[in-house]
Amino acid sequence: MIQAPPQHGKSELVSRRFPAYVLGNYPHLSLIACSYGASLAFDLSCDVQTIMDGEPYHRLFPTVAIPGQYAVRGSATRKIDDFGIVGHNGFYRAAGVDDAVTGKSAEILLVE
Repeated sequence: MIQAPPQHGKSELVSRRFPAYVLGNYPHLSLIACSYGASLAFDLSCDVQTIMDGEPYHRLFPTVAIPGQYAVRGSATRKIDDFGIVGHNGFYRAAGVDDAVTGKSAEILLVE
């Protein structure tokens, strides 16, 4: 559990950068990120995808890609709430309070 005052970077570090870092190092892992609202969960998912689709990320993790700038759709999907890692079994799933995550297991669960 990470606790800090408001506006001290919790979301930036834990909900945006950490998933991208983990999937860059361990593209076989699965992550589920939950939030109080679907719109926040989807916004954070888009932010993670933007990080992973960027040039700096590709230079750090050249063998890890999501469908987009550095990889085409193939063995992975890319939606606003769910994306996979091309050539690996890892994925990221975002869910709000009313969204179901049943049927999906995860090695890492993030709750915002």
